[in-house]
Amino acid sequence: MKHLFRLFLMFMMLLATNTVSAQRIQVVDDDGDAIAYASVMTQDAKFLGITDFDGYLDDVKGANVITVSHVAYKTQTVDLSKLTEKRIVLEDSDFGLKEITVTPKPYVYVQTYYRTYMYDDHEGIVYYRAGITDNIYERATHKLKTHTTHVSKSYKGIIKTVINMLFGSKIDGTSKLSVRDNDEDRKMPLEQYYKKRWKEKYDIDVDVTEVEPNKMCLSDSIGVIGYVIYDKELGQRHYTYDSEGWANRRREKEGTKAEKKRHARNEAKTTNKVDVDYIIYKMDEDGNVLPEDFMMRMNFSSDDKEEKDGIHHNIFAIQAYAIDRAYVDKDELKQIRKDNKIKASYANIRQFEREHNIPEMEPAVQQKLDELWKADSGD
Repeated sequence: MKHLFRLFLMFMMLLATNTVSAQRIQVVDDDGDAIAYASVMTQDAKFLGITDFDGYLDDVKGANVITVSHVAYKTQTVDLSKLTEKRIVLEDSDFGLKEITVTPKPYVYVQTYYRTYMYDDHEGIVYYRAGITDNIYERATHKLKTHTTHVSKSYKGIIKTVINMLFGSKIDGTSKLSVRDNDEDRKMPLEQYYKKRWKEKYDIDVDVTEVEPNKMCLSDSIGVIGYVIYDKELGQRHYTYDSEGWANRRREKEGTKAEKKRHARNEAKTTNKVDVDYIIYKMDEDGNVLPEDFMMRMNFSSDDKEEKDGIHHNIFAIQAYAIDRAYVDKDELKQIRKDNKIKASYANIRQFEREHNIPEMEPAVQQKLDELWKADSGD
């Protein structure tokens, strides 16, 4: 009898082990390549985590149905019980830039769209902002001028006022083109540019190593900073990196004692902190990139913070997309800006997203955003 009881216990332990291991998922694209920094939530918008550089999330914490989203792919809701393998394939978002031929015209016009939101799993959408930016790049002088039209909302008016005042211009800046420092930098592959920049600006030595064909690993003495993947078929470079780890490296190199102390105090209040970036550029085979070849980027931060009513999970996400681009002269520039003008309202922004195949946010988050907007009578 004791023998049977031991066998029963062993069976239950194995079952528990299998149940725990079954919680691990991997997110990949149509080609089977890992998708880093995909956000995973439950159907009721409880945040579960983001995938690592190899596309894995180690624990979905018992959730049966999850929503997986990423700036470059279609959002997907998945019933894990129906998956034979814990492997989720995301479809491309169908978002893309039309090809343009370089012409001897003085200006490059690029229209970009961005959205940012702060999310609390108790309160829902705390703050939302979306905008459309006209980027005008003068080729002769390398000067960039921008103008952004935006809408914003928060569940408490004071939050909107404070964030718009303190961070509004910085958020709008996400929608500006990334213009490299000089012509030499613009002819440099992305991974070599960042290696040069980190050394010059922060005195951090970065190694660039090819770990797989067309996949470069950027690392320093502490460990991996990020990866650059070159998609030859699409002529794109995808750059993913851990900006929280990178910020810590910079702080250790150049931060004052006061800054380090303040950071340590803030860190003590939060757990499970994540801060990552994802960028895509169009590039040629040599890695050359022009300012107008920016395609999309995502900045994503999250953490758990202890509040009076318990642990809150907070998310701060910024996503930006290049929508339209053209080489133009002065008269054409005036006309294209006039044609692309949009009246800033939530309804117009949502329509703009649909017309340009901007990937949807998680359904539960989008629903909470719609509810927030309807709570007031106007935009």
